[in-house]
Amino acid sequence: MTGGTLLQDAMGMIDLSYIAEVADALPVRTPKRKPLLRYATLAACFCLLIGSLTIMTIYRNSKSTEALPSVERLPSVSLDQMIWEKENSLSTSGIISESTSDSMVSARWSGWNMSGDLYLALTDAAPDTHFAVLVTRRYNYTAKMNFVYQGKTRGQWEAEREILKTQQRKLEELSKEGEWLKYGSDLYTKGTPDGEKWTRKQYEERVNYYGAYFLEQYIVNGSLLSHKIKEDMRTNDTRLMEISALLVDLDVAYVAQCAQEDLLKFAKKGIHYALKKGHLYLFVTAEELAELHVQEKSKLFLSLAKRRVFEPDEQLPSAQIDENIIGFAYEKITFYTDGVRYSTVSSDMEVIEAMKYLLEQLEYTSDFVYISIYANPRLSEEEIADMGYQAVYFSTYSNLILLNVPLHALNLTAIRDLSLHPQVQEIHISPPILTVLT
Repeated sequence: MTGGTLLQDAMGMIDLSYIAEVADALPVRTPKRKPLLRYATLAACFCLLIGSLTIMTIYRNSKSTEALPSVERLPSVSLDQMIWEKENSLSTSGIISESTSDSMVSARWSGWNMSGDLYLALTDAAPDTHFAVLVTRRYNYTAKMNFVYQGKTRGQWEAEREILKTQQRKLEELSKEGEWLKYGSDLYTKGTPDGEKWTRKQYEERVNYYGAYFLEQYIVNGSLLSHKIKEDMRTNDTRLMEISALLVDLDVAYVAQCAQEDLLKFAKKGIHYALKKGHLYLFVTAEELAELHVQEKSKLFLSLAKRRVFEPDEQLPSAQIDENIIGFAYEKITFYTDGVRYSTVSSDMEVIEAMKYLLEQLEYTSDFVYISIYANPRLSEEEIADMGYQAVYFSTYSNLILLNVPLHALNLTAIRDLSLHPQVQEIHISPPILTVLT
């Protein structure tokens, strides 16, 4: 119940059936109000409005004050005295042991979901050792799809993109089939002047596929408006590029908002923290973390932070993303942009945008990107090496090959060439994969 809706909420507690029952029992009258009474009523309503606005203002001010803690509360220890994730550390064993620090494994410690390397560091920690911890939200499809950005939810933006994709596909097909469909029923009764003739069933199936309204926009008086098709396809391409870029910004904004919301939980607990690069970081000892209780703890995931986030002068690894690369066999490519949810791509442009978003996610959280390849027959290690990659895993049970590519070595030309390889059937590109231990 908010300050602005106190009156409405109170009225909402009354069963409307009672109001209707009393109203039916009362005689209908024409009220005769005295002028003074009418003015008194207006004054009372005005006072009520002012009172409600005052309550709402106080409420909002208290909420805004609560929602704006300092962006950082750092401990007295130096960065050198904290435990950070090791740069370029990677293990694919999937097993936590005393001799294996594995950021690719998920474990539980004192009720927290966390990465394997943080788990091992905590269990071996000396008293008063401070850990730099990155806090992220576990994947929540519903929350992300309902996140509002520039007036629409992500679900609505994706729906618009799918509509445009469908329209674009129809326009591309109509640019070819329209040269026959423009003859109408003559196409299956007489045939076209160049000898093309369809069956009536074939003709009706294609007309139903496009829809009468759609066809009326591009076939007028027996002529195919090819110029209009090309113009609308260019317009759609521009809009699709805008939406793809917007979705990248939306996802970054969603992560930043989650970090802001989670900050409130820890700021109230007296924990040292920092909000940086749109992510939330904690600086805690093992004892503090074990005793820390926050709301919706199960929705959070903890991992060791990258020290480079707090070293502004250090050069971050950068991938070579050439936005002019085209010719991907994109039907083979799938991006696991959230580590769980997959994104299929249907154009060269979407390959570029998905890769850019994935790198946005990984810039401050990982040094690697995973590329899984399914090929039949399976590619050899020599073939992989010829493409400039080094395989870290060859499955003995399937045609799976797992590549571990440093971000600074990521090259879209090589990925395009890989997608065009006749033996390659599927390519999955994702952040480092977490193996959950139960």
